[in-house]
Amino acid sequence: MKICYIGHEYHRKTASTNFMADLLEANATTFHRRDTLPDPATLAAFDLDALEAENYDLICVFQIEMLARTIAERRLAKRLVFVPMYDGARMLGDDYWQSMAHRDDVRVVNFSPTLHFRVASLGVNSFFFRYFPKPVSTPVWDRLKKPRPPKAFFWQRTDRPSWDTVKTLVSKMPDLPFHLHLAGDPSLRAAVDVEAEQAERPLTVSTWFDKASDYRRIVDECDIYVAPREFEGIGMSFLEAMAAGKCVIAPDNPTMNEYITHGVNGLLYDVDRPKPLELANHARIGRRAWRTVVHGHREWQWDMKNRLSDLLFKDDLGDPDAYRELGAYVRAGLGKGFAKKRVTREPLPKVSVAVVCYNSKDEVEETLTSIFAQTYRNMEVVVVDGASNDGTVEILERHKSRFDHYVSEPDKGVYDAMNKAARMGTGDYVIFINAGDYFHLPTSLEVAMHNVFGGPGAWLGRRELPDFITGDHIYRHDTGVSNLHKAADFTDTWAQLQAGKFKPGWWTGIPCHQATLTRRALLATEGYDLSFDITADHNFMFSMRAKGASFVHCHSVIATYVGGGMSAKRTLQCMRESFRVARTNTPSVKAVERLYLQLFGERAILSNPEQMESQAELLRRSGLFYEDWYRARYMGADSPFKDPILHYLEVGHDMGAQPNPFFDGRHYLLRNSDVADAGMNPFVHYVMTGRDQTRPTYDWDAEGAGDGEAMSRFKRLYPWHSADLDGLERILAATPKDRLLSVLRDL
Repeated sequence: MKICYIGHEYHRKTASTNFMADLLEANATTFHRRDTLPDPATLAAFDLDALEAENYDLICVFQIEMLARTIAERRLAKRLVFVPMYDGARMLGDDYWQSMAHRDDVRVVNFSPTLHFRVASLGVNSFFFRYFPKPVSTPVWDRLKKPRPPKAFFWQRTDRPSWDTVKTLVSKMPDLPFHLHLAGDPSLRAAVDVEAEQAERPLTVSTWFDKASDYRRIVDECDIYVAPREFEGIGMSFLEAMAAGKCVIAPDNPTMNEYITHGVNGLLYDVDRPKPLELANHARIGRRAWRTVVHGHREWQWDMKNRLSDLLFKDDLGDPDAYRELGAYVRAGLGKGFAKKRVTREPLPKVSVAVVCYNSKDEVEETLTSIFAQTYRNMEVVVVDGASNDGTVEILERHKSRFDHYVSEPDKGVYDAMNKAARMGTGDYVIFINAGDYFHLPTSLEVAMHNVFGGPGAWLGRRELPDFITGDHIYRHDTGVSNLHKAADFTDTWAQLQAGKFKPGWWTGIPCHQATLTRRALLATEGYDLSFDITADHNFMFSMRAKGASFVHCHSVIATYVGGGMSAKRTLQCMRESFRVARTNTPSVKAVERLYLQLFGERAILSNPEQMESQAELLRRSGLFYEDWYRARYMGADSPFKDPILHYLEVGHDMGAQPNPFFDGRHYLLRNSDVADAGMNPFVHYVMTGRDQTRPTYDWDAEGAGDGEAMSRFKRLYPWHSADLDGLERILAATPKDRLLSVLRDL
């Protein structure tokens, strides 16, 4: 196979991407490496005609975006493999990818799930990988005979982040010693006054390392590593720091936030609004970072030798969806068999793996297969079927001997069945992998439990087990595109909700039940609230946290969650239920209303959006709702509503607001007991029925303070004494608008 590799000239010096070039060279009969620089002048001089004359079977372009598009457009090889980096490709428009879309001869290898999801959604043949470097065998904190004071490392490469930003981040530890490496990229403008900085804190400085080993020696002496760039491609430097057991501080941007969960295995911050970080747990965070890389590297090594090799060298992939991400590839039985190496030695808590299903004959078999493949020993299988009649029961009966608990009988819905499964099980924990969902890998449960209970700092042996263990998941969309969904540390999620100060992605950071292990006895006792059809699991987590429940993050991918379920089919109800959960569990109700209004619009915060919107349209067409007057009188600057009519229907009437100066809802209900008894909005009733029946709308003869006095002034201006609005409407229609508004302002 004749192969050409074209990479960034800088990477030839650092050897940071040699894994791809080495893999290609090892499988080539003829191999050429033609690295270049991405600047326009160098690319303009690149000899494309010579490249075409070589008639390559495969050209692999690593990071050089403009060259990759040109090669794709000119079709200079039988197959093009393009490896974009997030930092370089994030600003490329949709038009860039059109030359690569819907083509079998172009395969894009993405190391950023964010970029993969975007590119794949445009029809590009994209495949997602997670790179992990080789971890050190013994982290420095394991080699020390006694703990040492922490020290931090920062390489100032660009203006974002700057040294001033870093000082803000670590300001809670003002005496933290630093090694500052001042070897900036060409774009760096900020300068550091070294003498002034050394007067403020212990500080050592370097400007160049002659050997890579010198760089690694300095970093090895540090416990905290501050990532040098705002965005990363793969992010070799911060990943190597994690692999060495460092606590990494990084911008909350890809690819850093695709590997790091804030407060769990690293610390993330907003480059535009940096705030002091809590560094007291840096040692524990570093241990979790190292363990993340230990398990990740084992998966990456297998993935590189199997799935990546297939993508590079197989002419026909058959069904490419099986290659999109590692879990799908393993479940499809491809490769040489995923390494099912056990990582736990001591007996860990028992897990009840529960499957809830109803009429799921097309999905349940693959779900069961992923469960039976788990390497975790201390587990049982609980199956609750809702009396299926489509052939599901026949499939379950074939596997019945492998179930520890099984029932097929009618239930009241999915959460009723899940409550039943929790009561039937006997494990310390229960996790729901329902029909159509899967464990991500055969080792997923093993790794998740090991990260929480195995090794130094584990929960095992404590008096009480954590109530919830949360993890990440792969979300597979209806379109077939997969995306990594990282669960936030629930402690951070809860703190944001209580304060009413939300980071971007707060809602999507809530873990799904497929990637959550719940203490089974807690769920069996408390149970999911069946008044929620879609988000009872989220409600349970929040309501239990309000009662003091404990949460721990396993910093690994547990499950693959297949879209198309109730939350996807009933998105409006899902939004409304989620809003109800958040609003119920915070003192910051107004902040929650603003968040959901921003995320999903007013429909998300309406108690009955279909009915409300229908009624709003009715009132809007009537012409009797004075929107500007109402907005100025009743809607403050902090109102979550933009539409005054929706505001009136949802909250306005209950707080005594009037739709116009001449309709008193309280008076209308007092005079019309049938409307009050029906619980109907009075103005909606008036527009629909009461208007034609000339029902009274206002206590027109009232005198004295308040609105009665204002109405008396109005009646003195106009010869009108009708009991309803008909006569008033005619007067208003004939009144000049400027005079009418001046009168209304006084009412």
